[in-house]
Amino acid sequence: MNGDFDFLFGRWDVHNRWRPDLDDDGSWVEFATACEARPILGGLGNIDSFSFAGLPGRNPWEAGTVRLYDPSEDVWRIYWMSSSRPGRFDEPMEGRFADGVGTFYGPEEWEGRRVRARFRWTHGPGTAQWEQSLQLVDDGPWKANWTMDFRPAG
Repeated sequence: MNGDFDFLFGRWDVHNRWRPDLDDDGSWVEFATACEARPILGGLGNIDSFSFAGLPGRNPWEAGTVRLYDPSEDVWRIYWMSSSRPGRFDEPMEGRFADGVGTFYGPEEWEGRRVRARFRWTHGPGTAQWEQSLQLVDDGPWKANWTMDFRPAG
């Protein structure tokens, strides 16, 4: 059993910031989601679900994550799924926690091309933070394009 994601279990109100244009530092869109997370497979994995009411011009959606821990490799694999892309998981992100920070890497599609993505998880008492950054060219800078701040559901 691995307890790296135990901090995430429960119901959360999530404040999201998403940047649709990585060249415009001021173009963040903010919105709220609700999340619920729980362990599976006796602690070797966990699953969460998100619901989103939508923004003007955008439809509501649901999404979720399956995280599986491989003890033989000491690695987590994170699979994202969404109602906007039904019937499939995105390619997994892989990584681990070190000194309380989870860092995970994998492929992502951005504006029709494959780029590298990085997830970072941090947490404290009653809070959790997630950030996605993209690397658009090999060895280029990482550009944050989505953040989530988790607070216990009220």
